[in-house]
Amino acid sequence: MRNWISSPRLQLLIVSICLVSPVTSYNDYISKYYYGKPDPIGVDFAPTYATAVYADSERNFTVIGHADGVSENGNGYARYIEALHSQAMNWGSPSPIIDDSHQFESDVWHERAGIWLSSWYQQIKRRACCTIRPLLKTTKSAHQICCPSNAYKPRLPRSQYQHLVSQYKRTMLLKRLMPKYFRPSMTPQPLTKSEFVFLIYQLLADLKSQAQEAHNITITSAIIVVPPWVPYDLRKLFDEAAFLAGIGTFQTPFDEPHSRVEMAVRTASPSSRQSKKTVMVLDHGQYHLSAHHFVMDEWNGPSERFHSRAFILGSRWIWANLGTRLIEGLNSNVTEEVKIPRGAISGNELLKIIDGRIVIKSSTRWPEDLEFTNRSKSINITELSGRTRLFNMTGADVQEVEEQYTAKVVDLVQHLLLRHDMMTEYFRTRPDWETISKLSNYEHWKLSLDVAANVLPPVDTGSWFHSVDELIILDDGWEVELLDQAARKALAWKDAVPEEGMGICIPASEIAARGAALRALELISLYEDRQREAEEMREIRDQRSKKEGWNGEENRASFLYGAQMEQMRDQKVQRDKDSVLDWRIGR
Repeated sequence: MRNWISSPRLQLLIVSICLVSPVTSYNDYISKYYYGKPDPIGVDFAPTYATAVYADSERNFTVIGHADGVSENGNGYARYIEALHSQAMNWGSPSPIIDDSHQFESDVWHERAGIWLSSWYQQIKRRACCTIRPLLKTTKSAHQICCPSNAYKPRLPRSQYQHLVSQYKRTMLLKRLMPKYFRPSMTPQPLTKSEFVFLIYQLLADLKSQAQEAHNITITSAIIVVPPWVPYDLRKLFDEAAFLAGIGTFQTPFDEPHSRVEMAVRTASPSSRQSKKTVMVLDHGQYHLSAHHFVMDEWNGPSERFHSRAFILGSRWIWANLGTRLIEGLNSNVTEEVKIPRGAISGNELLKIIDGRIVIKSSTRWPEDLEFTNRSKSINITELSGRTRLFNMTGADVQEVEEQYTAKVVDLVQHLLLRHDMMTEYFRTRPDWETISKLSNYEHWKLSLDVAANVLPPVDTGSWFHSVDELIILDDGWEVELLDQAARKALAWKDAVPEEGMGICIPASEIAARGAALRALELISLYEDRQREAEEMREIRDQRSKKEGWNGEENRASFLYGAQMEQMRDQKVQRDKDSVLDWRIGR
């Protein structure tokens, strides 16, 4: 048997068969993450929409796609994000998203068979190349088999959610063929991981199509950012959806889907990208508001010092309280029998209140000499009982509710920036410390504000509050002006635009995507540095080969094969070094 296997003719036949491999290598997978040259593109998954931004440079950006994540029928992307926010607000509550990934696990028997066949093929090929090397010299393709000079190109893995792509194509086809008859289900369905991946994939496919059609830009890779309350185990679903959409993401501890708040800080103006400069970010939406305080380190990298989150604030607070004010105003002029109970306005009817507020604030039809408080708008609202009522919304109503909201935002910002440790040390020096220590949180907070307003701070700090050099607001655009006024009031900033570039007008809905695009530019720079180093290594090896007198095709092929293995090891070491460097500089 041994002599039969050692037969040169048989081994030559085996090697000839190896020229065209009949077996697909099942175990020759590469990672689904992207390792090529990155695109300067950032994709921001906001709570209700997704935005893609292309960066030509650090100061030149283009919005190449915008997709709405709100669905009127059935589950939508926005509903999943809101459910995750509700879970984050209720600490310890179970996840609202059902894990159905086990239903999409592929059978492993054919993969095992493929791995066995691939191992058998590689073993035969390696043994034939090693045992009949003199005979292979007469074969023209011998060196391409045993010592390949081309780079190894394994295949991409298959996602367990691959069927979602065909499902999306069928859905789009049905919508085109039967637009009048295609209606999604109105019955509420449970939230599942597979549907979440599908909805993210839809948004990415839409962004990719818009970028190609409107700007002739093909998105092959992107830095993805998500709302900060999305759990880390679910952020991988964004990578999975991007893989299905043909968009590469990056697998390092610093380039997994980031919080959009962290990426927004990268857009800070150059005057703030210095050591010890501070930036405050207000992350605002329909049902959330949080304030974050960042400090720039000596490498111009932002590090978050602390943050504060409001549990009941957001645009819905304004809408709901404006509706309550309208109900109270109507009830004050009618009898007890026809009064409207609080909460009688449904969620869909709130849209009329939103539109009425926009008309009062932004319409151009108002006379210039008409005061804001005297503007009025009539609104027909249907109660839950089916009865329709006529409400009269005035500018005074809008102004009163916005002033209440501004006071709450000011309170949140001051609570974020107050030096609580320094305030506690001051209280400990007072003779009534025991009484102060027994106060409730609200009473303690009001006393702290009174001290900050009337007592001089310690000389070494100069203020009871942390400083803020720049303000960044994340919002869908409706409340940016209100939030800016509230933050400036809390910070005691003047109305004039601060010096050195602060106050630059950037659409609030694009800021996080711009920050992600800036991170992509940094990755491009790192990639080009690695390619430059690899080219220098190849030149050094070529010079060494000429100096050492490499003669013969066989020796040169063996050298190239060993050089490729060495280069792959060098690249892996360099990637590890870059990851450690990014961690140190706060990227």
